Amino acid sequence: MLEIIRRIERETGVPNLSEILAERIKPTDLQSLLLQVYKDRVKRRSPREVLSDYVSNRFTLPSRCDPTLLLEWDRVLFTHLPEGFNVIELSPVCPLGTVSCMAPISQDWVLTTIRNMEVVADPTGILALECALRRKELVRSEPTNATPVHLACSSGCSHLPSPCRSLLPPKRS
Repeated sequence: MLEIIRRIERETGVPNLSEILAERIKPTDLQSLLLQVYKDRVKRRSPREVLSDYVSNRFTLPSRCDPTLLLEWDRVLFTHLPEGFNVIELSPVCPLGTVSCMAPISQDWVLTTIRNMEVVADPTGILALECALRRKELVRSEPTNATPVHLACSSGCSHLPSPCRSLLPPKRS
């Protein structure tokens, strides 16, 4: 990755470009810049190119899993949860850094968006964030409240493969 960054900096004539974008520009300004860049790139794309990308990108193809089996799995799973669990539906995106700030996983393995978010790679971090938020609310209303928060979900997950992993379709957790 570092060699690619060096090449880009050399070809653009902008030394420390990565540092400038990461450290000197506010996240919302970087988002606006990248949105414009992609808007300009899309203007030059054809439907044929979009179709080609659809076919060649494992993240865009439909899952090979039968959705009726997934629904049945969810039904069985949710009906057998212990009492006190709340089932929630997660957003497909989460805050930037949810995976790499809460686990020893490189951000390179996470599908990051230009809107300062990331696509859910693993629901564990988001469930932890939601539990923390709900615990905070419980303690705010009653400071001595020790009620545990139990959450469950069934969520589609995407993560970029490590060089050692085979290319599999997005999974559900």
